[in-house]
Amino acid sequence: MTAVIRSPLLRFGCVPVWMVSVVVAVLAGLRHVPALVHDDQQFDETDEIIEYLDNTFPQPDLTCNNVEALNTVRDLFSRFCFFVKAVDKGPANLESALAKLNAFLLKTKTKFLCGDQLTHLDCSILPKLHHIRLVVERFTNFQIPRTFSGVWKYLKTGYECDVFTRSCPCDEEILLHWSDRPDTPNLSSVEVKKYSSQCNFTFDIPPNCVDF
Repeated sequence: MTAVIRSPLLRFGCVPVWMVSVVVAVLAGLRHVPALVHDDQQFDETDEIIEYLDNTFPQPDLTCNNVEALNTVRDLFSRFCFFVKAVDKGPANLESALAKLNAFLLKTKTKFLCGDQLTHLDCSILPKLHHIRLVVERFTNFQIPRTFSGVWKYLKTGYECDVFTRSCPCDEEILLHWSDRPDTPNLSSVEVKKYSSQCNFTFDIPPNCVDF
């Protein structure tokens, strides 16, 4: 997820996995996604893309210097990976990381991690949190606890962002991506065929899990 810069010179989009070969040809040899072509500049490394966009379009400022926010989410995705890959034998460590995020969000009472404006940190964490939600529900017996109202409200805020919904892959593409890894649970051939022909988006949250 990359924050949209509203400029006639730039166009952002989410490219499905099955179109990557087309993108590679169009982008003159760039072999990774996400990729950026702007004027005579070409990038296919995420850090280089972010640095270039920040330098070329300094406003709005998307940097996040909140050390507490950075520390809060530092281990979240690795805890998820350990769980879904069965390195951890249960969800305790992932649930602990989610509880830490929930407590931080309830304390700060802001829309996003570093305030009420989207930053690079949110552009990293919101998609990962969405992956966590979908993957653990499908492949494990764990779900993000509905009592984590701060986490669910944060997800809801993300789902209401145009930049998120326009750049987010469909549910099936996310699940196919994770099931295709050698160290994660697999889908059956029937499920793979079914998911490959569908495109649904989960942008709602369970009832009664967000307090306003």
